[in-house]
Amino acid sequence: MSANIFEITLRRVVIAALVAAAGFGIYRLSSGQTDGFAQAETRLVERMDDYVALRMADDQESVYALTDPEQRKIKSLRDFLQFYGSGILKPIEFTYDPPNIDRDSKQATVMLHSTVQLIPEKLPKPFDTLQEEHEEHLRKTGSDELRWVWREGDWYLRMQREFITGKAPDGRAIQGIDPKAFPKR
Repeated sequence: MSANIFEITLRRVVIAALVAAAGFGIYRLSSGQTDGFAQAETRLVERMDDYVALRMADDQESVYALTDPEQRKIKSLRDFLQFYGSGILKPIEFTYDPPNIDRDSKQATVMLHSTVQLIPEKLPKPFDTLQEEHEEHLRKTGSDELRWVWREGDWYLRMQREFITGKAPDGRAIQGIDPKAFPKR
């Protein structure tokens, strides 16, 4: 009879341990504490700060390193630099809104606000003759929504759809710029 009490007690202890473990697992899932995702917003802000600093320094090669590894399999650094690395836009200021994180899909968006200035001498001929008197046309302020994805324990910037597909939203084909068209830096 004492063996039966021992077996019943052992079963209760095992069941209680399983229930506790399941409850802890559900808590971790609901609070986002899986795969290092608990500090996701803090890490995304760090990555955005890195992105802004790299853009201000016009370090497009390092910006490329922040991009989604899956997309880097499709678009090479050379392609990226032809599209983004011409140096014709000088960053003046970047700010961004707090991230909007979708924990279910492990994706996020961040609205980036920028002021940039067109550098005429970096343009191909005949556009390189724009004059300083048109400065109001050379400086532009705008906003872009940056998309980020949580992969391999960190946030990676998703490249713009137009760059990946080679198509503008209206269907026009777009291309990178031939670096030979630009003056040497």
